[in-house]
Amino acid sequence: TKAMNLWAWHAYVDDVVNNMPEKMVRIVGKVKERYGLSMRNLDLNDWDNEVARVREIYNGAWEKNWGFIPMTDAEFDHLASALRAIVDPAIAFIVEKDGQPVGFALSLPNANEPLHKFHPGASILASYLGGAYTLMNKRKVAGLRVLVLGVLEQYRKRGIDALLYYETAKAASANGYKWAEASWILESNVMMNRALSTIGAEIYKTYRVYEKSLK
Repeated sequence: TKAMNLWAWHAYVDDVVNNMPEKMVRIVGKVKERYGLSMRNLDLNDWDNEVARVREIYNGAWEKNWGFIPMTDAEFDHLASALRAIVDPAIAFIVEKDGQPVGFALSLPNANEPLHKFHPGASILASYLGGAYTLMNKRKVAGLRVLVLGVLEQYRKRGIDALLYYETAKAASANGYKWAEASWILESNVMMNRALSTIGAEIYKTYRVYEKSLK
């Protein structure tokens, strides 16, 4: 039987920037000053420390989500190492309060676009060439995926999520990205789904997790 739907939202970057609701723009304009927050891009030159900061937010921000299992340090480090080759720091942000991370948003260039240029039959060679092409052209693809966006529970409902959406969209537009996918979003994540709908995104894919009782 159905356990949970997971939604993928699609939006055109320039539409998000140009049609951001006035109320959300006002919130974004005041949130940093009101709560003493700072926002910066991910620093690839401080990778290990950045991974540790993001890991702390990840395990804290998602702990009450349906189906969430915290990652061990080794698991998180392994995933981060695998993603590092395609990270574009221009579209990855950390929000801090008094120097401590309280929220982050990680978007990745759509690596499938350059990889489509290589014949799948080439196997290992295609993988290496595709990886090299992706590294050199991470800002030359049309799409991006908002992979994770989270705010520590005690800092929610302060507009930090809106700030992350808005700055991600602006940075994506400035760096030539045309469209974005945000996924997977739990259907029960009312706040995030409402925010994505408000900025003009639309659900264009539904994934489903099924379950079966074992007796």
